[in-house]
Amino acid sequence: MGQVADRNRDNIINSAVKCYANGKTTIREIAEEAGLPKANIHYYYKSANKLYSACLNHAKAIPTENRSDEQVALIAMDYIKNREFYSAARALLKQN
Repeated sequence: MGQVADRNRDNIINSAVKCYANGKTTIREIAEEAGLPKANIHYYYKSANKLYSACLNHAKAIPTENRSDEQVALIAMDYIKNREFYSAARALLKQN
């Protein structure tokens, strides 16, 4: 892809990480933070789940000592979310 596309992707990822870390999760809020139309978000990342995964992968790829507070928060929130999911799943399995 071209330079504009690369800049837009970086802008979207950085804006989304910031929004996720602050508890914002809508595409509209991410688009506002990035200063782009919502359509651009959907163009580069076809769904909110794909955008979230891209943000998480981006944050995890950065060496620990170079991660921003927002990137650390995103990784921590994902870890907690997954632990809660697996705990709930185990509880359901034990009931059956």
